[in-house]
Amino acid sequence: MRDVKETGRVIRNTPVYRYNRVYASSNEDLKSLFSSFDIKGKNVLSVLASGDQVFHPCSRGAMMVDYFDINKLSYYYFYLRLWNIRYNKKYYIPDRLNLENVRKLLEKVIPSNINEENALKYFKKLLTRTNETEFRRIFVSGSYYYINENKLHWMMRLYKKLEKSLGDFYHMNLMDKITIDGGYDIIYTSNIHDYVYDSKFLSTGDITIYRDNLYNLLNDNGIFIGSNVISDSVRYF
Repeated sequence: MRDVKETGRVIRNTPVYRYNRVYASSNEDLKSLFSSFDIKGKNVLSVLASGDQVFHPCSRGAMMVDYFDINKLSYYYFYLRLWNIRYNKKYYIPDRLNLENVRKLLEKVIPSNINEENALKYFKKLLTRTNETEFRRIFVSGSYYYINENKLHWMMRLYKKLEKSLGDFYHMNLMDKITIDGGYDIIYTSNIHDYVYDSKFLSTGDITIYRDNLYNLLNDNGIFIGSNVISDSVRYF
């Protein structure tokens, strides 16, 4: 399985394009950010990252949330987070990615679609090849903004909203020309700008491709949300 092999390269600190370490949880104040926008009933496209960036618009009543990331490992970690909400009724992975708890979680999983089947196969294969220390190397830990997950009824409502509004995943880079359908009311890209604004990108036109992708994916009245937007990028938008 190629994805397991490439995860091994991440563990050895020799990652290749489209495979890299994953944030275990967001270091952004997403609750405050999304509370500033009307999300209810909207079609949203969000970067996947740690998964929190997708969970938040779902919890605020988005009609549909599609999600994307250049990092394939974010896709697999998303299912670990989703299963933890579904089966453990917990928002965060217990004990900061303790392997014993991850194994116990995987034992509970009954895949509901082909994507979940593939994700379960990935983790079962990966766990036969990694120890505790190696597994932790996949993740960037540390979050400054925690959600209070002590109220079970809140977690149940979140999962029901996820079941209703979760859309499709796109393994893509917004700095490449993309052809997926648009029509989104809101696009959230976190701090992707930080990686776009670089002299090598400007010389190859990647930043204008990124801008054009956003324009093409948004509907006429759509909103783009980005954090840490560098002022030098503004003239391109």
